[in-house]
This record gives sequence, C-alpha cells and structure tokens, in this order.
Amino acid sequence: MDPKKRKVDSENRRFLAEWTEQYCFTLPDRPQAVPVCLICNKTVAIVKIGNLKRHYETTHQHFHNFPLGSEARKEKLQAYLSSYKKSTKLLVRCMSEQEKSTEAALCVYWTLNKHQKPFSDSEIVKECMLEVVKAHFEEKKDVAVIQSIPLSARSNTRRTEILAADIKNTLFELLQKAPCYVIALNESCDIVDDEQMSIFVSLMSIFREELLAVLPLKGNTRGKELFKVIDELITKSNISYDKMVSLSTDGAPAMIGKEKGLVKRIRDKNLGLISYQCIIHQAVLCGKLSPTLKEVMDSLVKLINFMRSHSALQHRYF
Repeated sequence: MDPKKRKVDSENRRFLAEWTEQYCFTLPDRPQAVPVCLICNKTVAIVKIGNLKRHYETTHQHFHNFPLGSEARKEKLQAYLSSYKKSTKLLVRCMSEQEKSTEAALCVYWTLNKHQKPFSDSEIVKECMLEVVKAHFEEKKDVAVIQSIPLSARSNTRRTEILAADIKNTLFELLQKAPCYVIALNESCDIVDDEQMSIFVSLMSIFREELLAVLPLKGNTRGKELFKVIDELITKSNISYDKMVSLSTDGAPAMIGKEKGLVKRIRDKNLGLISYQCIIHQAVLCGKLSPTLKEVMDSLVKLINFMRSHSALQHRYF
C-alpha cells in the first residue's frame, strides 16, 4: 500500500510564543494566517520551527548582536512588534473605510437604477451631498468622506453591471431550485425598430414574478427562430423544460402555429405544457365569436382611442 501523504492543513500546527524571541516571528490574529518576520516583514508558508530558524539564520545574522534573553533584544523586538501592529491596524482601518465608501456608492447606484435614472446622475448626487455636508457640518473630514465615495458615470456603469449580474445569477438559481414555473412571452420592437422578446417568469415556490430576459431577434421572427433563442437561454442556464407548467403568448401565428409554432416546439420538449393567450388578444377573439360582443368591443376601442389620442385636456376630463 502507498503511504498516506501528509497534509499540512490537517496537522493543526501551533505557533509557540517563544518563537517570537528566538526567531523574531509573529503570527497575525486572523484566519489562515502565516508567520511574519518582524525584521523584514517576509512570511513563511508553513508554521514550522525549521522554516523560521532557517530564515532567521540565513537572513538576519546581524541580529545576533542582541543576545537571546537580554533586555536589549526584548526592547528591540517590542519596538518591531509595536511598529508591525500599527501598520496592520492602519491598513485594516483604510480597508474598512474603502468598504464603507463602496457600500455607500452601491446604495446610491441601486436607488438611481430603481428610478431609471441615467448613469451620469450619480455625479449630480455627489455634488448635492457635498453641498449639504458643507451647509450642515463644519468639519473638513465630513467633506473628505463624501469626496472619497466613488460616484461617477463610469463607476455607476461598472457597478450596475455587477449588480445586474448578481441579480441574474440569483434569479436563475431560484429558477433551478423551483419545483415548477410558468413563462409569459411578449414580442415587440424597440425605438430603432429592432425586434426583441421579453420573457417573464413566475416561480411557484415563492410566488414571485420577474423579468427573466430581453432577447434580441435578428432576421426572421418565425417559430423556428423564436424557439432557438429561448432554447439557448434555457439550455445555457441549466433550466428544465419538465418544470415548465404553462406558457402565455400573444397568439401570433409564429407563437401558436400547429406545426411550426413556438408552443408546438416547446410542447415537443414537455408534452404536458399548457398554452394561454394574453387577455387583450382573448378579448379580441371574444369579439369575433358574437356580433353583439363585436359591437361592444368596437365601441370600447373607439371610446378609449378618443380619450387617449386627443389633447391632454381631453384626457384629463376623463
């Protein structure tokens, strides 16, 4: 049998206090710390007396001028130790202040994004914060704290991308763990006439509805192309078709075609899929079933168009 390989992590090596005086090393008070030389601030990889002794004897022979156990050696080590603690304390404080500034910036970016404001508005927010601090607080350190917050259009763009990626990953994780889900699709054009498909998902485990994705559609928008875009998203995100309970569409032929429609192609993946049409198109279909209902629907459409298409004053009257 092959002998078992020794693992340093499982040996639970302890740093002994006397090693500080013997070899001028200290062990920082933090998880997974390694010994640090107080003279040159270099580290050794493993808490092992041989490593500490080798470094001390090969690098700091001049320290033998301070004999072991002498008061001069103790005073010198105490000075090194105090200097090291001050430097690490300053570093920790600086890191803490940076983390707070980053957290404050993320809160501002989150609020601006919720209200759909442009990235450049973060610079205006910072300017307003500076004016408020100058008016209410006299100390310059308060102004310096606001100045240290990274609020700019470029930072807002980068942080927003990070927040969006985190939200996306969280949503897909919930979707993967959910016992079942339903999807609603809406195909539309943006301001430059590019076709795009919005995918909304409802999770049955926590009764939550979210916008899952907005996917661009290039070229034709037939059932084949629509299915390809959705299938790439579902496959890449490791989502199961078997958990999809229902699918709501706008009732277009590319969506509900019997042979090549999107619903048919998804139903080939999940035979138990239930298909719905959105309520607006259902109302139109309802009007086609009866002449009486058609007359009612036509009257309602004319009334709504009259209210919405005329002047703003006319709209306010209603």
